[in-house]
Amino acid sequence: MTEKRAITAIGDSKLESFIASALIRLGWQVIHRALSFADLEKLLGESEESDVVLFFSSDIKGFADLPAGIKAIDVSSRPANDYELSELVEKREQGKAANVFRLVSGIPIVGVGSFGRHSGASTIALNLAQESALKGVRTLLIDAHSRNPFAADYFAIFGLNRKAVEISENLSIVETSSAIEISSLEISVESIDLIVIECGDVWQPEQAINGRRSADAGFSWIAHNADELFIVATERTFLPRTSVNPFAMLESVAMKPRLTYICNQTLPINKATKERLATQFTGSTKRPVSLFPTDTRGISAATRDRSTLAYSAAKSPLRREILALCDSRGWWRT
Repeated sequence: MTEKRAITAIGDSKLESFIASALIRLGWQVIHRALSFADLEKLLGESEESDVVLFFSSDIKGFADLPAGIKAIDVSSRPANDYELSELVEKREQGKAANVFRLVSGIPIVGVGSFGRHSGASTIALNLAQESALKGVRTLLIDAHSRNPFAADYFAIFGLNRKAVEISENLSIVETSSAIEISSLEISVESIDLIVIECGDVWQPEQAINGRRSADAGFSWIAHNADELFIVATERTFLPRTSVNPFAMLESVAMKPRLTYICNQTLPINKATKERLATQFTGSTKRPVSLFPTDTRGISAATRDRSTLAYSAAKSPLRREILALCDSRGWWRT
């Protein structure tokens, strides 16, 4: 993919430094940092660049009218983080590549991700969507886990990557892995009350947030559009570590959604177990953590039936926790 090219012309050195650094983090190449309007005019007069975007503020020394035809984004509003800057860029480019999230203003979007395979994130996303549907909320589950999609194989449905398919009352599911695919899906947004999107592994969020790689499209959508992001991890992930801490990496990225962790596949919870897990969590993150139990029997029954816990294991302890989590949120208040 061609790297986006930018020029900055911002008088406040602190703001300019932030904008330039944020652009690089978002996948841009900053080719020039103008110190004055005269410097900017000289650069534009000599340059043959046609695809460059100017990021400017009105406090630039010697500010005058911008040259006609230049692509420019005013950052005088002083975006506070990468997310706010990316929103300014999207507003400037709104007419280009619309996707389903641009069409569903006001509809809650819930993301589900993980720090690695076998965490159970796909199972939780599916059953979270199912419980919402059973409450009468018209729910769309998007399987955007490009490295290991689950929906088509699990339900044995052909064509999920082309259109949404209703798998039970009020619950539809679709599979996609790129921005191009999501923008061309056959989805009637007027019939959706809630979107749940499962994005798979989130190991390098600072690189993934810009969505330049198709494998990161799901996380990028969530980071910029979702209301809440659940990260599913096993107990092992929460162990104190001296090497890279995935929780710290994720929490350092500026995102729109509220962030909540799910410690999945835990052993039966007693007082001693709670104390042990509390110690582990404190060493990893101070964000909220929900505990979901191991439920081999319930998961096996649902997998056998190509169904969900609600239909195959209604009294499942895992289902009980998912239901409680959904009850604590406002997604069902339509």
